[in-house]
Amino acid sequence: MGAIMKPFDGEAFGLELTQVVKDYLAREVREMNRRMDAIEAEHAAYKGAYDAGCSYQKGATVTFEGRRWKAAQAAAVGDVPGEDLDTWRVA
Repeated sequence: MGAIMKPFDGEAFGLELTQVVKDYLAREVREMNRRMDAIEAEHAAYKGAYDAGCSYQKGATVTFEGRRWKAAQAAAVGDVPGEDLDTWRVA
């Protein structure tokens, strides 16, 4: 004789499937949040066109003469991108 199969338990199956979907969505949402945080941090760091009358914090990015520059350290008023490579790096 063949093996006796248990009857299908739709409720248990539904609960198990619900947990699998919840776990999957939780992982996807965490990854999406991580990506959004990175995008928002990069956007927050962008200060627009370089202004010689402004100082910039480490990590700030600006555009200057057609390039995007990132402050590798705090940039004082008048620290021009491209002139001080210790302060400004092409991003």
